[in-house]
Amino acid sequence: MEGICSTGDTVVTCRNLLSASFSLMRSHETAKANDLEPSAYIHYVLGRIAEADTLEKLEALLPWNAELPALKKVAQYG
Repeated sequence: MEGICSTGDTVVTCRNLLSASFSLMRSHETAKANDLEPSAYIHYVLGRIAEADTLEKLEALLPWNAELPALKKVAQYG
């Protein structure tokens, strides 16, 4: 991926990909902080975001407003 971000329009594309990646990581961490299972939360949001055409509908998708099962505690091995 080293050459992709070197010149012209690809720099913008690289920045957009990086921004999207950080947004996804923030969503993942925010879901965990709100005791939600991250992949279930992201699936929940992606399944509803296209229909969120008002501020209230968008706010309902925020992790502290989402009505999803709490994060399951899983034993860590290692």
